[in-house]
Amino acid sequence: MPADTIIDARQRSSPAGSEKRPRQKRSPPKKITESYLHNSGLYYLQRFSSSRKNFISVMDRKIKKSCRAHPEQSYEASRAMLEKIADRFEQSGLLNDGLYAGGLVDSLKRRGFSRSGIIQKLAQKGIAKELALQKIQQHEASLNDDEDPELTTAIRLSQKKRIGPYSTRQDEKTQQRFFSALARAGYSYDIARKVLQASEQED
Repeated sequence: MPADTIIDARQRSSPAGSEKRPRQKRSPPKKITESYLHNSGLYYLQRFSSSRKNFISVMDRKIKKSCRAHPEQSYEASRAMLEKIADRFEQSGLLNDGLYAGGLVDSLKRRGFSRSGIIQKLAQKGIAKELALQKIQQHEASLNDDEDPELTTAIRLSQKKRIGPYSTRQDEKTQQRFFSALARAGYSYDIARKVLQASEQED
């Protein structure tokens, strides 16, 4: 079969519009100015609550990306502008580590996280351990519960996920899932054992 016939056959067998379209080039990152950092940071905080450290980390990635595209820019000068904007946002209340940490503690407690799990999560967001502990203690004090708050939260997590004593199945695989879920949330083996004992007393 002639070569031109083979090419023509391939063209007829290809579905219409299957040709690869050229990728559109992304516009380069904008140059860093104080106005750009302010507006970009404000837009971020309108969508997400944040600690100061987390906010600076997010905005710093924008700065580095812009400096790679525009080598003539000074990274140090851009970071100085960012610190000044972060100060301004703190003074206006847009950045407030205390409020942010308190809200995150409440959210993670509702999801069944342990004290250690919450401290770890908050550390990832730039919240110091001392502040995290303070907000955890405030949350637990507001519960007015005579029970151990850590045990109570672990029981709620087990009920919510229907694992361990609250599962309809009690085979070995289900029990392993129960212990693994509590471990991922930051609970110790001792707490998991107490959950089992508490459920027996409840029954």
